[in-house]
Amino acid sequence: DIIIGTQYYLEQFYRPEEDRFGLVALVCADQILHTEKGLDRAVRTFNEYAGVALRSNAKFIVQTWDKEQFLRMIREPEKLVAQECKARKSFKQAPFVQEITLKEIPALLVEELEMRYPNITFHPIGVNEVKIVTDNERLLDELRALDDNIVISNKTAL
Repeated sequence: DIIIGTQYYLEQFYRPEEDRFGLVALVCADQILHTEKGLDRAVRTFNEYAGVALRSNAKFIVQTWDKEQFLRMIREPEKLVAQECKARKSFKQAPFVQEITLKEIPALLVEELEMRYPNITFHPIGVNEVKIVTDNERLLDELRALDDNIVISNKTAL
C-alpha cells in the first residue's frame, strides 16, 4: 500500500500506535522557510516528520534546494537560533518588539495616544481598530490602564 499523506493527514488522521510507513518524505521543505516565522515552522515540521519516520522505523528524506539550511538545523541548532534572533532583532520582529492590536478604541483616544507617544506609529486596520509595533516595554501596561472597553491583543512570542 502507498499512502501519500499531507500535513492535514498528520494532524487529523495519523494514528501513531497503528500507522506504519516505509518512507516519510518532507516535500518542498523550502516553502516553509520563506513564510512568516518560517524557521520556527520548518524546525517544527522537520521534527514532526522525523518523529513519524522514527516511530515507523522508516527512512526519512527531505526535498530541498537549500540543503545547508536543513543541515544546520540538525548539526548546529543553537547557532541557527542565534542567527535567527539576531536577524529578528535587526528587523524589529518578535520577540524583540510587541505587536499590539487595539480594538473598540475611539478615534479621539487614538489621537490622544499619538500625541502622547510621538515615536510610535498607530496603524489603522479597521473601524476603531489599530495596530502598534513597538519596543516600548511599558506601553502594554499603560494601554491596559486606559479603558476597560478596549480589547487588547499582544503578539510577541516566537
